[in-house]
Amino acid sequence: MRREPGFGTDGNNCHQERAVKPMKSNLYWMLGLILLVWLVEIVSLSMGYRLNEWGILPRSSRGLVGIPVSPFLHSGIGHVISNTSGFVLLGSVVMMRGRMLFLQLSLLIVLLGGGLTWALGRSAHHVGASGLIFGYFGYLLARAWYERTLSSIVIALVVLVIYGGVLWGLLPTDTQISWEGHVFGFLAGILGARLFRSRQKEEPS
Repeated sequence: MRREPGFGTDGNNCHQERAVKPMKSNLYWMLGLILLVWLVEIVSLSMGYRLNEWGILPRSSRGLVGIPVSPFLHSGIGHVISNTSGFVLLGSVVMMRGRMLFLQLSLLIVLLGGGLTWALGRSAHHVGASGLIFGYFGYLLARAWYERTLSSIVIALVVLVIYGGVLWGLLPTDTQISWEGHVFGFLAGILGARLFRSRQKEEPS
């Protein structure tokens, strides 16, 4: 008797391998990005954080370089630890939707959020990946509104329960925090949810 593909042990193993492979690939991507952030932090620390001069300095020609560079720069170990945890957790949830969407959304948040910070932010060096993290946060919340699927709503509720406290970071409560970067990253994430929304409806189980 000939065994049809997709049935029996071989078929199950094949499906499991196909499911695990992208998860491993996404994990390697995430670890690679985190490693890069920490390598930059070690170099910056050894230089007395002079690299932060390449952060976003609003309305200056040199500050334009900071738009793509600032997410890799931080003001201290505590700063990078805080952003690492948020980036891993929220970024991993976004990456579950696909690596291409993760890259497109990240690029949108970095360029649009960073560009608005450069155009409208206070005259200071804005550094850190928090704008990107707020972008992921805004995306995951807004996706529930635009897609209105069970999975997107559940994810938004879980993210809101766990990370809802970060919404205070959208307010100008601390002059040492780039709340402008938070706000513009958050708005860029919402726009990303609108642009990259899925048009596929979930099938009832």
